[in-house]
Amino acid sequence: MTESEQRWLDQGRGLSPEWTWSFTADAPLVGLELARESGDTIVADASGSVYILDRRGRIVTLSRGLHELVDLAWSDSGTHGAVVVGETTLAVLNRQLRLVWTSDLREPIRAIAVDPYGHHFAACLEGGETRILNNTRKTIGRFKTTRRLSHVRFVTGHADLIATADNGLLCRHHLDGTPLWGEPCWSNIGDLTITGDGGAIFLAGLNLGIQRFDGNGNSQGTYVVEGTPNRVSTSYTLNRVVASTVERGLIWLDSDGEILWTVETPEEVLTLRCDPLGAGFVCGFEGGRVVRLDWGAPFP
Repeated sequence: MTESEQRWLDQGRGLSPEWTWSFTADAPLVGLELARESGDTIVADASGSVYILDRRGRIVTLSRGLHELVDLAWSDSGTHGAVVVGETTLAVLNRQLRLVWTSDLREPIRAIAVDPYGHHFAACLEGGETRILNNTRKTIGRFKTTRRLSHVRFVTGHADLIATADNGLLCRHHLDGTPLWGEPCWSNIGDLTITGDGGAIFLAGLNLGIQRFDGNGNSQGTYVVEGTPNRVSTSYTLNRVVASTVERGLIWLDSDGEILWTVETPEEVLTLRCDPLGAGFVCGFEGGRVVRLDWGAPFP
């Protein structure tokens, strides 16, 4: 990134981050993940390319040719990930970005997630069903919700997943599909993020701000920010939260919701992924640019 391309960082208010690295994909982004254990950043673009970047933003592995790529999820361990190809096919990739298996789920897939170890894969379908598959492609759990789910995350240390619809429902299910709880959620939701143990849940609630819940779905209040939050990500332990807004705001907050830094971005943010320790975050812009920003060194 040239000095002129970094200039927007200087327009922020609060404690400014350091620019650590940037990367530009071949086409607009369709997905971005941060493998919290390995430190890899995984990027997918609309041309069908998937990239694995190391902690310094350098390409480690590149795969091309996954046409009609529309979504991406990856394990914290960095060993396996999943992509949605076309509308209905779930494809699992290994760390070398080789295809392990595919499964046609016969319905449009609205959201996917991979467990922290790369052993289980969740797919939320258009008709309201969510399926959980293991690494041999066997369906080990399934459940149906009154509202179709649009965001889903696996919990570390518990065989559970937490998910939300675009409007009306926040829920937690066991790996076999058994419901643990479901809570009404009346705002429109742009994004979902959870701490590693699932003890804190954040929703980018658009007009209703950043909403916080505990691991049982109880409301813990709202973090009020300027603008309309549409993306959000938290650190592994509740230390930092990063959010973006419809109005192109980018906001760095502490665990109590106090704003530490905010800036206006030059283009729309597609995905945010907070560093597990809360040292910084990776920001993926719709046009294909990926930027890593840090407060303190992210690695030795």
